[in-house]
Amino acid sequence: MTRPVVFVAGGLCLVALVAGLWLGSGQAGLTETEVINAMADRYVAETGGARTECLAVPGSAEKVWLEVRCGSGDGLAVYPVDHRGRLIAVDAAPEA
Repeated sequence: MTRPVVFVAGGLCLVALVAGLWLGSGQAGLTETEVINAMADRYVAETGGARTECLAVPGSAEKVWLEVRCGSGDGLAVYPVDHRGRLIAVDAAPEA
């Protein structure tokens, strides 16, 4: 290979490395507390309930990191969240 090709390939690798570190650092810093607070805020906005009615348990499905459960009894809302902090599906119906 010629010298310019090596420099271009090395430059592209360096750009990919920097981009990967920059984009990945935002995901690596996501904490369980941030996810619970975000889902609790959603619960309050949807139902008018209190943030203190929410708790999180480890996910029961394969791609679910946390299940944030808010309310109780007939008003139980479950928010399954993946490792990126995204809501997978909203299950506001009561659990059987």
